[in-house]
Amino acid sequence: VKDKRKGSIKIFVILLIITSLVFFIAYLSSLNSKVTNKLEGALWTLPAKLYSRPLELAEGSNINTKNLSKELDLLSYVETREIRNPGEYRLNDKTLEIFLKGFQDQNSGIYRVNIEKKRIKGIKRVDGISLDLIRLEPMAIGGLYPAHMQDRLLLDRSRIPQELIQMILLVEDKSFFDHKG
Repeated sequence: VKDKRKGSIKIFVILLIITSLVFFIAYLSSLNSKVTNKLEGALWTLPAKLYSRPLELAEGSNINTKNLSKELDLLSYVETREIRNPGEYRLNDKTLEIFLKGFQDQNSGIYRVNIEKKRIKGIKRVDGISLDLIRLEPMAIGGLYPAHMQDRLLLDRSRIPQELIQMILLVEDKSFFDHKG
């Protein structure tokens, strides 16, 4: 009777271990699936945009009104006779009147840029206050869109031109390799 009982206990313990192992493996598989889905989704779902530098119109700087008009068109500004809304402008050889859309480094508002002999002679806000410069918002020059418009490619660092890495570091973070964080 004792041998039968010992055999039954051994079988029960072995079945308990096997059952526990099956549940543990199923749990690990479920956990792995959740973590994988979370990482794949969260890391790649937000679109990222790459912007140019903001165009600065500064007193004393040279200006080409044709190029400026093209730049304003690319920024979706609309040339109009009467300026009422952000994103509208009026331009001739002597004056640019513009209702800036505004962004982080530049307040929205109406500005008047006086041009003389292809040089900016003065910049004033609509309230008459003179300024040294105004900035047009940066142009979106690229975008990285997940899922629906995927244009992200993961590359080995060896496939990225060293010049591109240096250019991005120069523009974005000059102290990237030197800071403690």
